[in-house]
Amino acid sequence: MFSTHPLVDAVRFKNLPKIDSIIKSNPQIINTFDQKGHTALHIACYLNSTNIVSLLLRNGADPLLTNPKTFSRNALHFACSSGAFEVALLLIKKKIYHDLNQYDDRGYSPLHHAINKKNLFLVELLVQNGSKINISNSKQVSRN
Repeated sequence: MFSTHPLVDAVRFKNLPKIDSIIKSNPQIINTFDQKGHTALHIACYLNSTNIVSLLLRNGADPLLTNPKTFSRNALHFACSSGAFEVALLLIKKKIYHDLNQYDDRGYSPLHHAINKKNLFLVELLVQNGSKINISNSKQVSRN
């Protein structure tokens, strides 16, 4: 369950002081991957840890990095796949993503992940901000 990546482990425990300390002492660690291909931001997004996501972004975490070991998902994919509305809202408000319809390697967009979680608030947020409601996955299945 635990990685050998101290920042990722601190994020998993939601230990904000430890996260801050690690970043200050070793700022280049912010965008490194653990052995499973996750960055600290991926984990924070999946856990819906808004304060941690904000801290990581302020310190240079790249929300566009994709995990090569989990279907090339970026931070928004991770947030939507866990139904993390608050984090998705934060990422969208920052205008980081020029295309909310970006597919992961399995052919799923953030909207597909939100629909799979049956999170209507998240679906509405994505659609209101440019996600296409009739987008198909790689198997040409529309999730509308």
